[in-house]
Amino acid sequence: VYKNTADGRHYKVKDPYAKAPLKGNAPEDAIYEHLVHNLLFPEVPYRFEGIGSNYLGDVRIILSQPSIQSAGQPTKVQIDAAMAARGLYPEDKYTYGNEWVSVTDVEGDNVLEDENGGLHFIDPIIKFKRPARQILEQYDGSESVPEAQSSSESKPEPASEESKQIIDKVNRKSAARKASQTRVSKAA
Repeated sequence: VYKNTADGRHYKVKDPYAKAPLKGNAPEDAIYEHLVHNLLFPEVPYRFEGIGSNYLGDVRIILSQPSIQSAGQPTKVQIDAAMAARGLYPEDKYTYGNEWVSVTDVEGDNVLEDENGGLHFIDPIIKFKRPARQILEQYDGSESVPEAQSSSESKPEPASEESKQIIDKVNRKSAARKASQTRVSKAA
């Protein structure tokens, strides 16, 4: 995670395979997971910045979210109420869900309370119970999120210069590590 105070965003380099067994989602559903996140938790939407790779050449998705000024941690009662308002109800001690999705990891610093008492769900784990396109259709009425957006305010912003620099930095580090590994392999 990289914080850019100048543009008020946190940048995340995510492995689409991370937590895939826990989520039960296919790795290729990773981008859909972030679209579903934006529909369920619009107060802290992800913005797609690009695709990069690590030093092994593994794909990484680069996303950003607005930085949140936290006034504290919400209580379980506040979290339960906020999740219920989204149609998500306790499935067990750590998971909320409905017939479409299960959401977990909504505690600690993954949920922040702002000075007005609003809750911001930063990085929940979303498990699909149905195909991603059906879930998107259920939550926003279309298969294509961009087509469903009509106002210019809802359209994704173009990648900032800062996000391009972060993508370049990730790619340079990956290339350097890969080159270093190749030199070590040839030396052995």
